[in-house]
Amino acid sequence: MDPELFEAIEGNGQQTFIVQHNEGFLSQKDGESKDTVLHLAARFGHVELVSEITKLSPDLLAVVNNRQESPLHEACRQGIADVVMLLLEANPWVACMFNSENQTPFYIACRYGHCDVVKLFTDLLQDFEEDGDSSPLHVPLSLGHVGKAESNFILYASPLLNALSRLARKADRNGCLALHLACEKGHLEITRILLQLDPNLALEKNHSRYTPLYLAAMNGQTEILE
Repeated sequence: MDPELFEAIEGNGQQTFIVQHNEGFLSQKDGESKDTVLHLAARFGHVELVSEITKLSPDLLAVVNNRQESPLHEACRQGIADVVMLLLEANPWVACMFNSENQTPFYIACRYGHCDVVKLFTDLLQDFEEDGDSSPLHVPLSLGHVGKAESNFILYASPLLNALSRLARKADRNGCLALHLACEKGHLEITRILLQLDPNLALEKNHSRYTPLYLAAMNGQTEILE
């Protein structure tokens, strides 16, 4: 990365940065870390600069560095609530991204004890509950194989269930709860967590009139049925 660009971002030189944008500096990354200009602006907590970058190049919200971390991961590590809010408002789905250690931005915020940032995520989940065709609980269940999906769910979704248990009853466009997906794909530990939360979830039917246990049987997930 050009040293002048790095200094402009570090010093919150918004006007300088905008001028340099015309020379294509938005595509630059920082050495071995592969941090983008948005990663750096988020790290330094420059709210106005973050806002300007997301307007100029919204695709940078989902670009990852060499640790597979988005700018939102970096903002959550620093605990800068205003920056986190800007990034979430610009693209809420980056909250579902995992780094190379299977950590979500929410997990990082919890790990570093940034309570104000954690509250932003719980508010976001309430918005998901009220709008849309699914909830964030469906996301980790749809990623990867059984082992990875289980660890993703426990790291990301499980800590939120106590605070927002109604999300477990949120159905996707096919009428499937998170429990339907867990049973269908054989995620035993996730199934246990959801049933402990509400045993009656096992009786819920999707739009095809299938219960979670029926999907488990249909897909040969015998461990779920035991």
